[in-house]
Amino acid sequence: MSNIKFTKTAKALSLIIIVSTILAWITPNSYFKLAIDNEFTKKLKTKLNAYNETLPEERLYLHFDKPMYEPGEDVWFSAYLVNGKEFQPSTQSDIVHVELINPKGSVEKTINLIAKNGKTSGDFKIDNEMVGGIYKVRAYTNWMKNTYAGEEKDWEKNIFEKEIQVQKVILPKLKMKLEFERKAFGAGDEVIAKLELNTNDNKALANYKIKFVSNIDGKKFIEKVDLTDEEGIKFIKFNLPKDLASNDGLLNVMIDYNGSTESVSRSIPIVLNKIDLALLPEGGELVTGLESNVAFKALNEFGKAADIEGVVLNSKNAVVSTFSSFHNGMGAFKFTPTANEKYSVKITKPEGISKVYEMPEVLARGYVLNIDNSKTSEITAKIKTTEQEQLSLVAQVRGHIYYSSAIDAKKGENTINISTANFPIGVAQITLFDAKGIERAERLTFTNPDKKLSVSIETDKEKYLPREKVKMTIKVKDEKGMPAPANLSMSVVNDQFLSFANDKSGNILSQLLLENDLNAKVEEPSFYFDEKEEKATKALDLLLMTSGWRKFTWEKILSTEKPLLTYQAEKTIVSGVVMDAETGKPMKGAKVKVGVTTDITTTETGKFTLSNIDLTSPININTSATGYNPQYTYLADYNNNLVIYLYKPYKYPTYYSKGGNKKHKMYLQLMVLEMVL
Repeated sequence: MSNIKFTKTAKALSLIIIVSTILAWITPNSYFKLAIDNEFTKKLKTKLNAYNETLPEERLYLHFDKPMYEPGEDVWFSAYLVNGKEFQPSTQSDIVHVELINPKGSVEKTINLIAKNGKTSGDFKIDNEMVGGIYKVRAYTNWMKNTYAGEEKDWEKNIFEKEIQVQKVILPKLKMKLEFERKAFGAGDEVIAKLELNTNDNKALANYKIKFVSNIDGKKFIEKVDLTDEEGIKFIKFNLPKDLASNDGLLNVMIDYNGSTESVSRSIPIVLNKIDLALLPEGGELVTGLESNVAFKALNEFGKAADIEGVVLNSKNAVVSTFSSFHNGMGAFKFTPTANEKYSVKITKPEGISKVYEMPEVLARGYVLNIDNSKTSEITAKIKTTEQEQLSLVAQVRGHIYYSSAIDAKKGENTINISTANFPIGVAQITLFDAKGIERAERLTFTNPDKKLSVSIETDKEKYLPREKVKMTIKVKDEKGMPAPANLSMSVVNDQFLSFANDKSGNILSQLLLENDLNAKVEEPSFYFDEKEEKATKALDLLLMTSGWRKFTWEKILSTEKPLLTYQAEKTIVSGVVMDAETGKPMKGAKVKVGVTTDITTTETGKFTLSNIDLTSPININTSATGYNPQYTYLADYNNNLVIYLYKPYKYPTYYSKGGNKKHKMYLQLMVLEMVL
């Protein structure tokens, strides 16, 4: 995982560094001496370890050279295949399947790649006749088709997928960024959009005249001329009509620069009485008399995030709590339900949302789990319950339990401090079980974001001429500041192109550390790992309370059934047995090889194994043995049950003279000739 710093001319380029590194995690000890396993947690560890040994997880990431392509260009990428536990290079699969899917959803091209030590690379040609639009690149191993425990999704959601834009591009003469401050606006709301203007030399276009036009349903609504500030920034503000009847809104900004007009436009996220609101109590349930955090997530009619404000009402329509979204329609509020009361939610912003949303059912008895991970290397778990019993608290990251303890809980609030010093970076799943071993509350949280690599780049010169060779020094350090080995790939592209593409897709951090752990698609995933974003840490926690929120998935782990392996891992291995064609018995000592590789000698039972075979194109296997004709076997796919038969040279018949005293060998051709004569 990487934390990237640029120096010198690296600021003038957009250098995307993707790092795959060997991460070694120490087997953790309990932080507290009082953290003691009971019989249930011991059983849980045994079951989980057995499950992971049977069905280890693989994760895959593809790093592309750029986010947008023109017809006739090549799509270049590097692929990283790692196991799901420590992110070591995967030893499960050797073959990576990559598909290019066209805008109609059909597979345009397919390539199969061999990953050596978890790394491979490939490319697709975007033919000149291919239509423009949104393409997808999908990558997976055969092993990934197996469904993991508790996932209520098909196997395709386990794989890597990325959208790429294909179109002809004419780059603007300016770098222009236009973003709305909120994700939803309604009738009469004030729209605020932030405009940033910079030259291609990364200089702010200060005090520069701009013109912006807002259209609603294709008709001009407002037009105004204004100036940027000294930093090239302008907050564009205007109010939507109070009688708004269409969600088709567009904001277009035009700038006259160096004799031409440059423009940037964005659709206004207008919402008209159509909000899908999910209310999700932290841990899973609301319990009478127990304070809980209730997370929420709002989506518009197109399934995109919608920022909202609202109130919680009791049965008498009295306001008992208020809330507003923090990022991408997500937020949370504190709430303590009382007995014999029903609650509802009303959205106050955007205006005009008439729908009333019911709060989740309130239980008379139960458990509430509250997690605070704001401290470094420590998680505070507050367990609130109406029961007095021995509970079990378990924390696991990517299938490995890093903390478990029996807790003699009392009624009310119980506070547990969990050291995460030995946890890896990533999503931790914290689960509370009751005395019967039934999971009662669960929460996802992100641990140890600092446990990643720091990558710095230093170039040998400030400026370079066209086609001049660039020399740079790349240094990689771990979270302790110690030099660390790393497997790197790098792409260099005009940063003006990146600004134009407005790409907000994920990176290796978001893909491997976040997206693979969630059941829902993450919008703008790289945001949560951007150190420049002040809201990123809190927003990530809200994401894990909403998109990461799910009903319990431990029942499959605890079941006595072993996971069903429908698909086998594909290895670059060809193995089989060599047989004597005449006797039908296995042959010891036969020689098997591919090309100029070293001979492999068959075992006592005639078996052989050829490793690291590249079958991206068909090959011949050469099999030989003393006293036998060599055999050439054409091979186009990997096979672990290959049977090769060797034949002895043909022996011609033996004939005897009339006296029977002498034996003569006569060739069939001569016999035929003699008969003809």
